[in-house]
Amino acid sequence: MFELVNFDNFIQIMTRFWIFIAMVFGLIGYDLGFAQSIHKNQLEDLQGMEFRETIRRSFDSISLIQNYKEKEKRAKEILEQSKDKDVEAYIGALIFNAENFIYNSNALFSKAYSLAEEHDLLDAMCLVEYSRAQYFIERKQYDSAMIYILHYQEMSPEGFEGEGYRNILNLLGDIYYHAGLYFQAEEVYRKMYEAYVLEDNWNFYRSYVMMNNLGQIAIKKQEFDAAQLWFEKSLNKAEKFLKTSYRNNTIAFTKIKLAEVAILKNHLPLAEKYLSEVEDIPEMEKFLD
Repeated sequence: MFELVNFDNFIQIMTRFWIFIAMVFGLIGYDLGFAQSIHKNQLEDLQGMEFRETIRRSFDSISLIQNYKEKEKRAKEILEQSKDKDVEAYIGALIFNAENFIYNSNALFSKAYSLAEEHDLLDAMCLVEYSRAQYFIERKQYDSAMIYILHYQEMSPEGFEGEGYRNILNLLGDIYYHAGLYFQAEEVYRKMYEAYVLEDNWNFYRSYVMMNNLGQIAIKKQEFDAAQLWFEKSLNKAEKFLKTSYRNNTIAFTKIKLAEVAILKNHLPLAEKYLSEVEDIPEMEKFLD
């Protein structure tokens, strides 16, 4: 039996809910000092892994810029700065530009793959195909996505225990999910989740992605008790075992999903509790991914 809802309280909680979602996913702008502080001279002084890591971090920050023209300008600048300095950084920059801007994406992906192939960088080749598959999944072009998933699979022969092969399974699950084939998606995600259970590996992001994916499928199926159980399991494991830089990002996301389920179950005080706990997490740690 549902409890009566105080409408004003409901509106306040829903407003907070959407604000937190916006904050965690970068839909509300904040100080992008890192992206704006990287100058050409600073990058020229860096070499190797330090240069590649700085480029990667700069793209993480650029992703949060709200002004499209400014975002595009900075991404193109870094594309040019990495072009003749570091092939791996340049491949990453090509992928980032292909993923985020509407111009010439196919050509940029193809160039990235050709460079990776030319320099015999198997991991980079796999990354390009993985990124291409995700690109087409996001645009609901599942036939095109499948082409690159299968090509990625050909380059990842290590079997189910390898993370490369799990990337492929994850992409297949995503295709099923976005196509509304929730039973098939659930089978894939559950199989991957059970592999991490066997390994007892809870200090890695993908096990939490699988639990949260299974919770999201339960929401789609309107099985709210099951959804709550998956998100609670994810939260409990993360609070106990996850020690990475993205720990608080993972916890914040999961608490927001638990707040969503609580709203769907008409448990508004519980939703407010989870949102208040997210509010207590240091602001920048919500964005570490």
